[in-house]
Amino acid sequence: MPPINYLAVLVSGIAIFMLGGLWHSPVLFAKRWVALQGETVEEMARRSDSCALEIALDCHFPAVIPIDS
Repeated sequence: MPPINYLAVLVSGIAIFMLGGLWHSPVLFAKRWVALQGETVEEMARRSDSCALEIALDCHFPAVIPIDS
């Protein structure tokens, strides 16, 4: 098995996390996404999504390791 390029894993993990943030931002699809969730922006803001963001970031890094191999 070839060695893992950890810099490439880090950069691609950050890039996919940022792409997800852009995807769900008002620049692209936030309004449609909120409408499909069946909640208002205020209702969603009351919930703490910091745990969901941490889980998403933690899942992105292992997902890019096979790509680098």
